[in-house]
Amino acid sequence: MYKVINVNNRIENGLEKEVKVLFENSRAEIALLTLRKNKTLVSHEVNVPIVIQCIAGIGELIIENGIEKKKLSLLPRTIIALEANVLHSIVSKPSVSLLLLKLSNAK
Repeated sequence: MYKVINVNNRIENGLEKEVKVLFENSRAEIALLTLRKNKTLVSHEVNVPIVIQCIAGIGELIIENGIEKKKLSLLPRTIIALEANVLHSIVSKPSVSLLLLKLSNAK
């Protein structure tokens, strides 16, 4: 089976933080995360690999390893893959919309 997912490439008015699950099955989850008004998604880890694609706006992905922080720009068409359990946060500058692909560890 398949599902066609259309994603808006503009950031409309809304809450400072919105998460919308677009697709989910036993192997993957696709969600749209929108941060507005310089909102920060606090440092966290995900226990599976993830892919982050910037759809609209500008933001910053901050990757932490306990010693240093690496700041990566999130601009439209930027795609960043993270392994499982990588500590990271996201800052909107001032707004950013991201497509998140969460992959299952199941083989």
